[in-house]
Amino acid sequence: MEQAKEQIVTYDYKTIKVRRDMENVASDSYRVLGWELTSSSVAEGAPTYVNLSFRRDRKIENKSQLIRLQDKIDVALSNIELLKKSEKSAGWAQAITTGILGTLIMGGGMSLIMSIGGIAATIAGVVLGIAGIGVVILSHFLRKYLNRRTTLKLNPIIDLEYDKLAEACEKCAEV
Repeated sequence: MEQAKEQIVTYDYKTIKVRRDMENVASDSYRVLGWELTSSSVAEGAPTYVNLSFRRDRKIENKSQLIRLQDKIDVALSNIELLKKSEKSAGWAQAITTGILGTLIMGGGMSLIMSIGGIAATIAGVVLGIAGIGVVILSHFLRKYLNRRTTLKLNPIIDLEYDKLAEACEKCAEV
């Protein structure tokens, strides 16, 4: 009697860390490369990131071409992540600087009242304090405006990166 030999399949394994909002895009892109998603878990110490674990048959056809295309996909994914991250952080430096300036103006008003005294200094101090509060409030709207402006600037670039990603995935499908 002949016994059927069990076919042994060996795998390559890979784990990547991506932002949670990019999980589906990364998983779909890697599936086209022949990778099979084995697990997905929240990254330790980074709740907005997930670890995606994949495996792929070591003897997959056209492996060298797939590796080259995988590099393109990895670059596109990281570029998209960086661009999306910079959308949200665009106005922070200016907003913090403006907020500090407003706080200094408020402090100047308080110092004027406390050091000089008198009715004229009190009125000038109150005016400076109100102006400082206005500048602090302005910093919030400045950040929102700068973020919106940056988003409008970056959206076409992000779309180009998604196009590069789609093009690489289409080439993988041909391979």
